[in-house]
Amino acid sequence: MHPQHLAGLGIAHLPSWLPSEYLVHGELLPLFCENDLPSPETAGIYALRLEQQPNARSRLLLEYLKSRFSLVPPWDLALQNGLV
Repeated sequence: MHPQHLAGLGIAHLPSWLPSEYLVHGELLPLFCENDLPSPETAGIYALRLEQQPNARSRLLLEYLKSRFSLVPPWDLALQNGLV
């Protein structure tokens, strides 16, 4: 974040994760968002395996990662809860 944006000197087009803390605390305001913030873009994390069947350790790691990361990033959840 540039100090100029936080001082109110301009407009910034940024991904939601970058200014999320400032938006939640009211230090920045979302502009051109008639219906709150835009929907988060979909993204994915993919596991590349060289084996057909993952071993037990790989399977545990993949299950943990699936449970840890949701479809909506945590910074977007914070923004949705803080701005709605």
